Amino acid sequence: MPRRLSDAVSYVRAGDRDYLLDAAICGVAQWAVDETLAVTEAEAMRTFGLVNQAHLLETDEQLAAQREKFDWYVRAGARGERMIVGHFVHPSEEIVDACAEAGCVVSRQPVANGRLASGAADVIGLRDRGVRLGLGLDDHACSDVSDAWQNMRVGPVPVPRCHWHHRAAAADVLRMQALGAAEIIGVADQVGSLEMGKRADLLVVDPRRPDVGPLHDPLASYVLSMTLRNLRAVYVGAQQVADDGGAHLSADGRLNAEVHERFGPRPELAR
Repeated sequence: MPRRLSDAVSYVRAGDRDYLLDAAICGVAQWAVDETLAVTEAEAMRTFGLVNQAHLLETDEQLAAQREKFDWYVRAGARGERMIVGHFVHPSEEIVDACAEAGCVVSRQPVANGRLASGAADVIGLRDRGVRLGLGLDDHACSDVSDAWQNMRVGPVPVPRCHWHHRAAAADVLRMQALGAAEIIGVADQVGSLEMGKRADLLVVDPRRPDVGPLHDPLASYVLSMTLRNLRAVYVGAQQVADDGGAHLSADGRLNAEVHERFGPRPELAR
């Protein structure tokens, strides 16, 4: 294994555990031309006990080639609960069965799938066949903004018509976004729900600012009617890290300034 990976894992695991839960890798065999990367990723998973979240079967383009890359991971031994398949919109029946049998888990990312017109994962069908799922939120390139409520609102909607009468209830969607997400990345013993012995990660919202209407079903209103505008405070490990004015960590403006400096417009590149 490369020394750089070893150093990176050691750095993360020596960090503040209130903010750094563990290290993981993002599998890239999806874009590889042979099995080498799948083998390397599987070795990294075994050597360091890492979770691997690999984007697979997101689009319907070149499906035969995409499905072959799932087989690469199987042959490399990248299976089990530490193997997270991101998106998983277009698997074959055989791949679903193999995923369930091996204990692989799926990170469904509904906003990105809708934004890119990739299709909709068969959530009900996957769950009925024993595949564990959580909701993930892809990056700004395909999700526009990091909005957990938008993710939950989209989550229950694009369920295939064959399961229209089983559309996921608000409680199911919230569970997939919170505890389900923690379960699939292997940290449900630390976060994902408010229980004794876990880290107190929580959000404070105000349903009257802006007003979302009468709360006949508070949980449904939280999932389907709230937005980032209702967010009043964020706590990580029982410590408040954000409020109405934004993140405390960037309150002095230095973090935001560095982001704009590094990633802002580059006029010299436009010439």
